[in-house]
Amino acid sequence: MSGDVTMMFDNYHSFFFFWILGIVILLIIALLVANDASRYGENGLLWGLVVFFMPMMGLLFYAIIRSGWTLKVQNTQTPAYSAPVQATPNTVSPVTVSPVTQPQVIPTATDTVYCTACGFANQKGAAYCNKCGAKIPEVA
Repeated sequence: MSGDVTMMFDNYHSFFFFWILGIVILLIIALLVANDASRYGENGLLWGLVVFFMPMMGLLFYAIIRSGWTLKVQNTQTPAYSAPVQATPNTVSPVTVSPVTQPQVIPTATDTVYCTACGFANQKGAAYCNKCGAKIPEVA
């Protein structure tokens, strides 16, 4: 009788390998989720446990809830000037572009034509209004 029991369990050794492999993969995914949640300022241990014990539902909940999170930045101070960064071919360096302001030219009474649709002061010789886009009649 005891020989029958050991023979029954001998057939399942290959299944134990896949079971252990599944647990290890779940543990790795749970650790990755915990690390990611901690980077966003959330409770990493809690999210890791949720994903480990409820893999499908936990990952689904995490993906839905995480989409609304914003990344917590350690240093919120930006330097007034930073030295130019030499970019290597495989990296992308962030570029900040400040808007270029054109000098404001104040038109004189002889240089302006008023739009008949909105009353905006356009430069003399303009075919269309710079504000509303209506055609400006030519002044003789």
